[in-house]
Amino acid sequence: MAYDGFYLTYKSDKETNERFDKIQQKYPSFRMVKINLEDWADPKIEKAITKIASITNTKHFWIVDPDVKVDDDFDFSFETTEHDNELTHVWNCTERNVFRSIVGVKLFKTKDVKKKKPAHITDAYYLTGEYKEHKSTQVNYTPTTETYDIFFWDKGYGYKELSKLKEKYTVNVVDGKSSLDIHKKCREQTRTDFYYLIMPNTKIYDSFKFNYSFAFGLDKEKQKVVVWQKENPETNLSREYHGVGLFPTTGTLFSEKEYNIFNFRRKAVYEKEPASSDLEFEVVRTNDLHSFDHKVDSDMYWLIHKDVKDFNSDFYPMSYDREYIHNFHIKLKSGKVIRNGVRLVPTINPTIDKQKDIDVVVGTIDAVQEITARTIEEAIPLATGHNFWMINPDLTQTTKIVKDFYPDLYETGPTHLWKQSTRDGMKDLGYGGIAYSNVDYHPENIIFHDEYASRVPDKHNIKKYYTRDPYSAYKRAKKEVYYWVVDTVVELLDTFDFDFYPDIFSIENVFAFQSEGEAGAGVYLVHRPHLASFNPSEEDFSFDRFKNIIRVDEVVSRAVGHPAFYFDEGMYSENTAKYKNDNTVDVLTGPIEETYLKAAKLTGTGYFWAIDNDVEVLTDFDRTLYVDRHHKSYFHVWPKENPYTGFVHQYGGLKLIPAEALLHLKPSSDKLRKMSFKNKKPIKSETVKTRDIPYDVVMLSYQEKEADANYAKLLERVPNAKRVHGVKGIFNAHQRASEIADTKMFYVIDADAILLDDFKFEYFPTVWDEDTVHVWKSKNPINGLVYGFGGLKLFPTQLLRDAKEWRVDFTTSISDKFKPMPATANYTAFNTNPYDTWKSAFRECTKLSSSVIHRAKQDETDERLEIWCTINNDAEFGEYAIAGANAGREYGTTHAGDDDALSKINDYEWLQMKFKEDTNVK
Repeated sequence: MAYDGFYLTYKSDKETNERFDKIQQKYPSFRMVKINLEDWADPKIEKAITKIASITNTKHFWIVDPDVKVDDDFDFSFETTEHDNELTHVWNCTERNVFRSIVGVKLFKTKDVKKKKPAHITDAYYLTGEYKEHKSTQVNYTPTTETYDIFFWDKGYGYKELSKLKEKYTVNVVDGKSSLDIHKKCREQTRTDFYYLIMPNTKIYDSFKFNYSFAFGLDKEKQKVVVWQKENPETNLSREYHGVGLFPTTGTLFSEKEYNIFNFRRKAVYEKEPASSDLEFEVVRTNDLHSFDHKVDSDMYWLIHKDVKDFNSDFYPMSYDREYIHNFHIKLKSGKVIRNGVRLVPTINPTIDKQKDIDVVVGTIDAVQEITARTIEEAIPLATGHNFWMINPDLTQTTKIVKDFYPDLYETGPTHLWKQSTRDGMKDLGYGGIAYSNVDYHPENIIFHDEYASRVPDKHNIKKYYTRDPYSAYKRAKKEVYYWVVDTVVELLDTFDFDFYPDIFSIENVFAFQSEGEAGAGVYLVHRPHLASFNPSEEDFSFDRFKNIIRVDEVVSRAVGHPAFYFDEGMYSENTAKYKNDNTVDVLTGPIEETYLKAAKLTGTGYFWAIDNDVEVLTDFDRTLYVDRHHKSYFHVWPKENPYTGFVHQYGGLKLIPAEALLHLKPSSDKLRKMSFKNKKPIKSETVKTRDIPYDVVMLSYQEKEADANYAKLLERVPNAKRVHGVKGIFNAHQRASEIADTKMFYVIDADAILLDDFKFEYFPTVWDEDTVHVWKSKNPINGLVYGFGGLKLFPTQLLRDAKEWRVDFTTSISDKFKPMPATANYTAFNTNPYDTWKSAFRECTKLSSSVIHRAKQDETDERLEIWCTINNDAEFGEYAIAGANAGREYGTTHAGDDDALSKINDYEWLQMKFKEDTNVK
């Protein structure tokens, strides 16, 4: 190309740029020159060409007139000849422009343009001067359509609509944080005088062709912005100027706010024909209205709770409100309207710091699932949706909360708990009974409502078990969730009617209620599933050992009085008569192994008081003793005093007997008397005691001359001493003594026995020795021996009554148990006459020599026998003692092992005959 080229245009539209680009690709030295050519009469063309002449570097320069389209094969390498070098060359279009000027391609001589008047230039447009015209079909007047670059603001959404636009148009995508940033980038990137900017929340109508043309004759320098109306896609009503605008590439930028809301006042043309609508807001169904991390393709989206039905909204906020979260209302089935369920959320940077409430109902809420459960954790697996009501089946609803309540928007995440009360509503039982919650329940995210929504029902459906055995109740209640256990050792107060229920936070526990005084808990409310999770065994089962026990600060019971029974075994008639007149004690007569079992069946408390017939209860006692469950099967025994010393010598006499244990064991009378149970509990009481009733003392006399005198002495020591006199036979006399004895043991003192002054009846055997024959030592007045011969004896009464035969040594043989006592109780004044002296010596030495004395030590026996036979200390009738002793030794030795012969020594008539025979005494 020999000459510089200049492409004139009064507009930088897209098509103009494309025509210029094609020329410049072949002829790079071509340049575009922008002129203002709204008015052809205005000498702007002349000025522009004159200016071009001043800067060109070639002797000629090319001019392509505005709106002229030059074919690709036009030859811009043309050069003038010497014959036409001084002329202006023109390639004119066949059609004139809108100003009736002749336009086309012109080749001006640079020197002429510079030196000649402007008319030289206008001659070329009106063909009034000298020129050379070249005929050509490659140059045509074809005004361009005013198309401008199109930009799309990429905010992270609107891509579906962008994709559709790109199918028809070339759309440039720009991104930026603010409107000013975007417009600056558009100005930098565009090559057109104006550019379209599409907001990403916009759907461009198909009728809009991006071909806006400015009005003829309008000064584009004053034409700043063109904006179109945007419609609501639901109502098709125009709402605001927004969505798409045509903006100038040059000039002063508007403010951020003006760009944001498309409000340019008089600096814009506001087209009435809508060009677009809002993009429809996407809908997100969720259970969480507070999480805003959803990926959508619209600038806002509907966040709708899954509980909401019949959603319908044609609400589209204005552009200036789209950074706000919009909260809407829904209607419950009851008709109540609440703010919840639906939110319209900005896609970009939503924040609760920018939100507003819209007083519009956009949906309804179906009834929320009602789940029968006692805890939230129990209800969650049963939930079919996100939200649910937990309704405790053990309580009664007192309000319409379940129908009228749905949480406010900012209270949907937490669980809502209401209070529960006693039947009359007067006592607060904490929170529980009714709860509104969701499957994302967290125990630290709870809203507490002070309104009472439930109460204990008039008729409680929780089973009650009256028993001392909580394990049996536990086993029987295997189908229950809650059950009551009432200990049979307590009675309920009139003020308590099971009007209690735990709050929801302590529901999985055992609840122990107080009893009056020092009594332990007697009433329990048990949550069985939780208790069962520990797999308790019968051996270690005890509520009080359970670590999850809650002690309720309420007294609901008192220890019940246990029935008292006096056990009459046929003795202690005076004591029996007293209790028969006592209407607080029942007298049971008969063998104690039978009467104890009878008492166990009669009691209604699980226990009964047992008063032995051989004791005196020193003080009245409280029948309402409480036995804790750790010792529920224990046999409780109270102290028993020796009536002579006042000291406690053993436990018994007064007992508290566990009926169930007794019926299970069915103990013998011996076990009952001795209370020989492993689970025996002595009660160390200073106030409640019993005292043994002193044993009867019986003197045995036959024909002893001194018997009356000795009996009188005995009465001085024992005023109620009894006497058996004149009964033939020692065996018969002893049995008669057992018959008149009214105590379970009785003392026997021979008529010839004189009690020592320092001897006292202070001894009481333990229960283990009550079937033992006790023999005290006595002093022999003739030979000085001190041992059991002629000594005081203590016999078991019933054992003696039941005896069927008399053995040679009755004292040591009547019982398998014999206990020689260490003390000396008396001396035996048997040497009152020849016969009694001889008789006593004969009988004793027959026993010693025949070895009939049970458990005797042979060396001691031999020594005693020798003393009897040899020593009399010159005592009165001492010779008869030695004679009787030697005769007895001979008789015993001769008849050893012959019980019939030996038993004759207990026959007083035979003894008299033997005495006469041996001594010739008449």
